[in-house]
Amino acid sequence: MFRPGWKMTAFTVLFAPLLFWLGNWQLAREQEKILLQQEYEAKQAADPLPVASVDWSQAGLGFTGVF
Repeated sequence: MFRPGWKMTAFTVLFAPLLFWLGNWQLAREQEKILLQQEYEAKQAADPLPVASVDWSQAGLGFTGVF
C-alpha cells in the first residue's frame, strides 16, 4: 500500500494551487496573444495612411548631420 510521507503531501498541497493558477494564466495569455494577432492582421490588411494626414510634429523624429 502506498503511503506518501508528510513532506510529499505538504509539497503537493502547496504547489498544486500554484500550478493550477499558472495553467489558467497561460490560457488567458493565449487569448491575449490571439487578440493581438488578430489586431496585427487587421492593421496589415488596412489601407496605408496618406503621408499628408500624418502629424509629423508628433512623430518624434530628429535628423542631424550635414545636408
